[in-house]
Amino acid sequence: MAAQKQLGLLDKIQPLLLIASIACGLLIARFSPEFSKYLLPVVTIGVFLVIYFIMLGISLEGILKAFLRLKPTTLAIVINFIFTPVFAWLLGYIFLRDYPDIWVGLILYLVTPCIGWYLIFTELAKGDVELGVALLAWNVFLQIALLPVYMYFLAGKIIPVDALQILKSIGIFLIAPLLLSELTKIFFAVEKVHAKEFSSKISYAKTFILMAVIASMFASQGSILFSNPRIVFLMI
Repeated sequence: MAAQKQLGLLDKIQPLLLIASIACGLLIARFSPEFSKYLLPVVTIGVFLVIYFIMLGISLEGILKAFLRLKPTTLAIVINFIFTPVFAWLLGYIFLRDYPDIWVGLILYLVTPCIGWYLIFTELAKGDVELGVALLAWNVFLQIALLPVYMYFLAGKIIPVDALQILKSIGIFLIAPLLLSELTKIFFAVEKVHAKEFSSKISYAKTFILMAVIASMFASQGSILFSNPRIVFLMI
């Protein structure tokens, strides 16, 4: 109860704002499909900025210490790479047996730990972002090593893993924001800028950038959703 009383108005209505962003994106896709094609770069830029803002609130020392936390690391690996693949296959078996390609897509989606998004939602939930960054190294290594195995045994298909694309995404959405955040902290120290005051202000910016990202995602892919309503319903 004490933690709930400390929530600001923006925190309380944030779920509604994110849902509204989805609706806004779908409306753009429905009534202005030509314009929606130009929104895809907003996703890349927006995710980069949000992760950069998140990195401002954590330290390299905290990330290094998180690598030594064996219990949560082991638990996360077991969930991501043992429980989730089996669960993904089971969901597909129950709902998507008549749509084998969609079934394969579901497995591929659920057994591929995301690179940047979970850091965003971990931070929104006031979770341990430093541990999340440390887990990313394990996620990427095991993803590259195990994804072909999962697809062969669970879906009966051999799908090559684009390791270069994964590493490129890490560079854009993790390493670059982390380096930029460290340079920003050095600037704060040199110029004696109040970092805490800046951090409190950007909390509002993070929410609205995230809203723009979500709206752009659904707007740019909305035509696919509208053309396959039955498949969308099954996935939901």
